Amino acid sequence: MFETSFDGFEVEIYDDADFAESEYEIIVGEANRNGVEKIDKNDTDKYFIKVSGKKVYINGGSTYATALGVTEFCKMLESGTVTDADTVASGSY
Repeated sequence: MFETSFDGFEVEIYDDADFAESEYEIIVGEANRNGVEKIDKNDTDKYFIKVSGKKVYINGGSTYATALGVTEFCKMLESGTVTDADTVASGSY
């Protein structure tokens, strides 16, 4: 487990292999979890954000695209554009 801080909030980061799925999760990258969207590795600049039920899925075609997806999700939270389940966003850098 790792801890990091985003805008004053502490976030615990876990390896998917170390813990079973839980009811609430923010899943980043190609974790071993149900519902993870796979992105073609030839689309290295694309990212995908999906809020489904009590989980958030963020993935990208590269490490950089995935990181941009996390940044965009944080912006969505700050602006209030994540209002319910089934919110979806995608883009590229």
